[in-house]
Amino acid sequence: MSTLKAAIISDELDNTLGMQELISGASKAFLAYNQLTSTNNVSLNVSSVVDVSVGNDTVNLTSSMSAANYPVSVTGSLNVANGGHRALGGAFGKLVGSYGVSMGDNNNTTTAQENLAVCDSIVVGSLA
Repeated sequence: MSTLKAAIISDELDNTLGMQELISGASKAFLAYNQLTSTNNVSLNVSSVVDVSVGNDTVNLTSSMSAANYPVSVTGSLNVANGGHRALGGAFGKLVGSYGVSMGDNNNTTTAQENLAVCDSIVVGSLA
């Protein structure tokens, strides 16, 4: 196995990026999940997903974050066959080793918790 060591990376235009900036800004976890079938389509640093209730899951991380104030971005789509529509999502209950995902359908008159065919989340920040 080879090891690459570098303090700074540059591109063909001599734009540079320090390794610490690169490491700090990289995604530390992501999940593409189908709540309808409880299928993990692809993930990084996710050990399991627990169905808490309709539209609500707890995502358990393989490696913990350094603090519970890390950013999580959540998106989703209710109806993949028709191109998706009106999905609302958000993160809740963040702990260093897990975070909650809440998804719902905003049908212009009410907002209801709903299991979604596409539920994606990305975590950035520092690992413990």
